[in-house]
Amino acid sequence: MGHILLTHPLAGSIKPNETPYKSIMLSKDKQALDAQSVKIIEESIHTCEKFSSTIQEFDQEVFEDFQHVDCSLIENAIASAII
Repeated sequence: MGHILLTHPLAGSIKPNETPYKSIMLSKDKQALDAQSVKIIEESIHTCEKFSSTIQEFDQEVFEDFQHVDCSLIENAIASAII
């Protein structure tokens, strides 16, 4: 829709089958289609599809841990973007 991907969807060295959460940052302003963002998204989707058959089920406490890890990763990305 014209936004640029500011963080990589697979950042943090956590495999797609190891967490159900992957927050990303997008640019605030819309621009022309960004080919690099599209390429990263397509490659990330392809990577996730490779792991899709190994998705595990987790207890609620584990989901909360995953949420905490994801939150920490995106908070670090925000802090880096602000500096």
